[in-house]
Amino acid sequence: AGRAVGKACERLDDAAEAFRGLQDGWGLAMAVGTSGQLSLAHGNHAAATPLLDEALAATKAIDNDHVRAAVIDMLGLDALAAGDLTGARDHYAAAAKLHVSLLDYEGSSYGMSGLAGLALAQDRPEVAARLIGAASRARRIIGVSVWPGLQSMDEALNAAVATALGSAAFATAIAEGAHMRVPDALGYGLAATAPGTVPQTPSLPYPASEGSAVSAG
Repeated sequence: AGRAVGKACERLDDAAEAFRGLQDGWGLAMAVGTSGQLSLAHGNHAAATPLLDEALAATKAIDNDHVRAAVIDMLGLDALAAGDLTGARDHYAAAAKLHVSLLDYEGSSYGMSGLAGLALAQDRPEVAARLIGAASRARRIIGVSVWPGLQSMDEALNAAVATALGSAAFATAIAEGAHMRVPDALGYGLAATAPGTVPQTPSLPYPASEGSAVSAG
């Protein structure tokens, strides 16, 4: 996908067609969901929307909340790309509820990254940086990295927030976020991006002096 997104999407389209013929809802959800993610990562919002809508329908058919939450987060990113900030936040809120109920740290990290993008679009870069720090912590707890298909978007978001804040303030906010528990960080992100809200510095569950040495929870 990183080298030739067009070829990757063609292969996923072929797979999706086969899964439709087999009436394999799981395979269909993964194929069209991944194709939608790649389309978004390469700026093709128009192509992503119908793919993600089909993926969401497939996740409902197979009754899989993990994949459903991931698709809803991508629909949030899709709405953000279209300039629909309210729709994006609604999607992120729906996905966050599932992530927390499932204790899904990896999925939660993508939800936080999505909320970080929303905060940046609202001109709230300090909120965005805290959420980036919290997302990194969630992935570190379970030992995963950003999925390769989304790495370019993740790097671009980090760079944009760092530029908006400046290196010192960015580092401070990242460290604050890295001390937040996953449910707290999602709640903070949703509260801080609510319309008309004046974001407040969150109450951290760990002293700031602990640095990056945080415990799971």
